Amino acid sequence: SIVKNKHVAAIKLPNGKIVTGKETELLSPASSVILNAIKEITKIPDEIDLLSTDATTFCKNIIHAGGNNKYYNQPILSYLNIEIFYEKLKTQPINTQEMIIEALEERYGKKYSNGTVLKGYYPDCEYLKKLYQMYDQEDEDFSYNPIAMFKHRIKERLYELVQYFESNISTSNLET
Repeated sequence: SIVKNKHVAAIKLPNGKIVTGKETELLSPASSVILNAIKEITKIPDEIDLLSTDATTFCKNIIHAGGNNKYYNQPILSYLNIEIFYEKLKTQPINTQEMIIEALEERYGKKYSNGTVLKGYYPDCEYLKKLYQMYDQEDEDFSYNPIAMFKHRIKERLYELVQYFESNISTSNLET
């Protein structure tokens, strides 16, 4: 269905309630309906915006220590349109981009953790790879360009996070 040139989706919850979601700048209709279903099941009021456009709030929502841990054990990147997320991310100041990457490192256990990635986060690995690939495609010579140098470092941190993530998934699969 299309409403005002926006796609929508709906699902029926086990309790019989129909939940809808519409396409937004950041979310696909499917992602939106899943997020709304989570809000319904967990009784989060509709007026609470789970995906803040404010970078500091976003980081606090996704980290465990020092944050509100709002999305604990949920594959948050899987809910986003990663291409649009990247487009918004790359327009942020470098320090904001670094803050978001640091929050992702903390969220997935690369920083301040016992070294494990929660199984609920496994779907996010593919989205981290895509994010890394998008930074990689725009990587440029940073010899005389400090901004390019910082973006290159962000790309390297994403690569290290993907490697850490994949290593944890492989180790976990070997243990089962």
